[in-house]
Amino acid sequence: MDSPPLAASILSAQNTLRIADLREVITLLDRHNYSRASYEQLALHLEVSYNRLEMIRKSNPGDVQACFTACLASWLRKADSMEDPTIDKLIAALRVIGQNAVADGIAKERQNTCTYDRTSYPEDTTNEKHANNILDSHVKQLQSLNRPCDIARLLLAEGIFNENEHKDVVKKMLGRSTKLKCCHSLLLDVELVIQKDYKKLMMFARLCEITGNKVGNSISMDCFDTFREETISLEREYYPHTENISVSDSEITLTAPCLKTCKEIQIPETAQLISLHDAFADSASAILLRLQMTSIAYLCINRTPLSYDSVHSIVDVLQKLKALRLSNVCLPPTSLSYILNALLTNESLQEFTIQFDDQMMLPLSSASAGFYAQAISNIIRSNSTLQYISILGLRLGEAGVGKILLALAKDNKTLRLLTLDLSHQDTAYRFAEANGPIKDRLSFS
Repeated sequence: MDSPPLAASILSAQNTLRIADLREVITLLDRHNYSRASYEQLALHLEVSYNRLEMIRKSNPGDVQACFTACLASWLRKADSMEDPTIDKLIAALRVIGQNAVADGIAKERQNTCTYDRTSYPEDTTNEKHANNILDSHVKQLQSLNRPCDIARLLLAEGIFNENEHKDVVKKMLGRSTKLKCCHSLLLDVELVIQKDYKKLMMFARLCEITGNKVGNSISMDCFDTFREETISLEREYYPHTENISVSDSEITLTAPCLKTCKEIQIPETAQLISLHDAFADSASAILLRLQMTSIAYLCINRTPLSYDSVHSIVDVLQKLKALRLSNVCLPPTSLSYILNALLTNESLQEFTIQFDDQMMLPLSSASAGFYAQAISNIIRSNSTLQYISILGLRLGEAGVGKILLALAKDNKTLRLLTLDLSHQDTAYRFAEANGPIKDRLSFS
């Protein structure tokens, strides 16, 4: 699997890094083959004090990995009142200690990520023209987009495409004979909408990101640097929900939270449940990254796009969760397989729900539907901890449902309730009559 794309802002020379960026900084260093054995030199040149370095070494004797992570965390927290941490400072420190190849790699990645220079154009250039220029600068990558039809559906769902003007956009794209022509058709429509409102390019970039297209990250970076102040107001203007935060000793509910809220909200030590609704991908990533250090046992995510980092965070915390409920989330390619694979050997989760509505964010071919059915049947066969499983909206097909029910009847005595789509009820009842008494362990929605 390709490395997950970094959030656009982390590679900005001007952007201050924070502790919530720790995982992304480590991923960035690993991607460019940084040797963790030199963590002491790096820490000192990042202005982590010698006394703190000694404390870290004594707390983690012989554990280079833990020391490396703790040093980076100290730098990001500004534990010794050092200057604001940035990617530029990281690159400079790497050069001082002789890790030039790593520094060059990070610098090149940042250069490739951010390609548009607003200052090279006349001062009276409109934002719409800048947006069009940014789109044009990435046209080569955009001509080979993955899942262009799904991006078009999301653009319609988010209101970026006007239903009256663009209602046939998906049908028109499906009629194209090649992927190149399909992408070309999509880009023509995107170009038309950003000529009227440049901010819609930012939304297009985010939707590219959550459908697994790294070019979305590059466009987001260009938008961040070109429309810095406007980017801050994007969520308020284009997202239909108002931020609503509820925190109690046992439960946290976040509806349409901004990135700042997700990075800074205090999670009570006694909190057991987090519910996340209508969040953007970067906000979701920020809050999920923090869960490993909490006592959260119940995680509910609804109507939210999840990045690769978010999926990794979910899998990391699975070992202590009792319930995971994913409803109408938008998942990157292959990530549902990653989650299902983790459930094979999980010994803590008692409830698992995956649900998609009619406008599915995860399109399925008959082949992938069969794969998911096999994966779910394997979970039922091998996992004796799960008590409740809900699988809704995956279009599993009759053969796939048969595999799942066979595993339930023959190999699982501990699952209390399996919930499937109502459309599978007749198939399930016919199977139950022929293969054993599982009817009382089935539910339909």
